[in-house]
Amino acid sequence: MECIRDWLTGSGVPRRATLELRIPCTTPNIVESKSLKLYLNSLNFKRFASQAALLETITADVSSILEGPATAELHGVESDEPPLLDRTAWNCVDDEDVGELPPEALDAPNCNHLTLRQPASGSGSDGAAPVTEQLVSHLLRTRCPVTSQPDWGSVLIEYRGPPINRAGLLRYIVSLRREIGFHENAVERIALAIWQRCGPTALRVTGRFMRRGGIDINPVRSFGDVDAVLGTPARQLRIPGQ
Repeated sequence: MECIRDWLTGSGVPRRATLELRIPCTTPNIVESKSLKLYLNSLNFKRFASQAALLETITADVSSILEGPATAELHGVESDEPPLLDRTAWNCVDDEDVGELPPEALDAPNCNHLTLRQPASGSGSDGAAPVTEQLVSHLLRTRCPVTSQPDWGSVLIEYRGPPINRAGLLRYIVSLRREIGFHENAVERIALAIWQRCGPTALRVTGRFMRRGGIDINPVRSFGDVDAVLGTPARQLRIPGQ
């Protein structure tokens, strides 16, 4: 998660920075975004002797709710802004031909849409050769389990393995439009479905959701030896419009 936060120094002077808060998927709890915003705003007029003291307070308070470890880091408001998504490096699937979608196709998640791309006719191959791809869709929509309001986002999919049918991937992503769950649940569901249905050897799925209360929530779920196969990811990419 990333958000712009401010606080007071020990002498009462306001300071402002971007807070990056990392929560592992192994914690039994997650933090609801509105409550996190209210908590961080409660620190706007609180004095801290140092940035280390501020981070220690935030880490301790959040970790107690998670019942597990959280880590926090401060970045400059502008100098450390994450880079925009490089459109030349990522293949957008949003214009894939999915044919006519009946209304019920948008009612519930359907992982049966996830299939592999068939090899070219006459290739003489039983299956397509493994590929390394970066795919993105900006059509992810889910619903908040607390407010039932829609959440919009982009999903970034990096994998090594048999080539995924991009039209089927798009059908699956849009089938989540009525799904109720937090951002973390949506990314977990997508990653698990691709891992089980498409059989990549390495997979990393990142969610880039529209800001809620000034907070970017960016879950990442990976399977396999992603750092060795796909490379260590750069600091969170920003999607146009965020």
